[in-house]
Amino acid sequence: MKKDDFIICMPSYKRAEILLSNKKNPLSFMDSEMLESTIIFVRKEEAQNYKKVLEKFKGLQLRILDSCVSNMGNTRDNILKYCYNKKYEKILMIDDDIVFRKRTNNYTLQRVIQNKEMFNKMVYTLFKKCNKDIPLIGINHDAFNGCYELPYNMNTRIIQVFCIHLPTLKENNITFMDCNLWTMTDYYFTLKLLTLGYKNMCINIYSRSDTMQTPGGCSEYRTKEMEEQSAKTLKKLFPDFISLYYKQSGTWDISRIAIRVKWQKAFNKKLYEERSKK
Repeated sequence: MKKDDFIICMPSYKRAEILLSNKKNPLSFMDSEMLESTIIFVRKEEAQNYKKVLEKFKGLQLRILDSCVSNMGNTRDNILKYCYNKKYEKILMIDDDIVFRKRTNNYTLQRVIQNKEMFNKMVYTLFKKCNKDIPLIGINHDAFNGCYELPYNMNTRIIQVFCIHLPTLKENNITFMDCNLWTMTDYYFTLKLLTLGYKNMCINIYSRSDTMQTPGGCSEYRTKEMEEQSAKTLKKLFPDFISLYYKQSGTWDISRIAIRVKWQKAFNKKLYEERSKK
């Protein structure tokens, strides 16, 4: 894989100080070569705040998002537009508050925080496995990572870490904001690919974790009402694969409407097989 064929993209909003702290973040896992293949995307009014981040992580590039950006969904779409224009084949889009771990072996619950060598291997594994047949790949969350003995799961939820085969997205005109959801755009994005007959993969030998409601990012605008409206919209879009229920744990300690997804059922095997015959 040629270096110019891929790029790592990290959207960030109101988190410059966190990235400058001693707290682990995606940039702290990267060596100098990896940082040179990484772009941080920020809003124009925040560019000055991120100058010290560029000084700390030498080689990191910064790009300004379009002025229309107002939430995570259209931030991700703005990044996709940039990458299409640059003609990248694959991108790795990573949230800015992730910590990465690796299993000590494939069959135990024990995990260690990754070092830069482990992170490099993880990134290149994601890019290597991402192709037109499996155009979306992610890694499992710490909370669920120990539930699986296999090195990967197929056709499941992908969130926070997205390795994407761009020609497949462009061919099918898929974006995160197709339906103007303010939240849960990751659900829509993953379900849309599955229902079009595209497989995804979630790798289990690596894992990710984050701190819910970390200042900045989605926590700046996300509300219970937004989440509930997005849940109802997704139910209308994918009625056979989504059910609604009331949830009280997680982001807010209040009762609210949430969704359960039948990821395996959402995969359209017929469309996948038809495409494979061409």
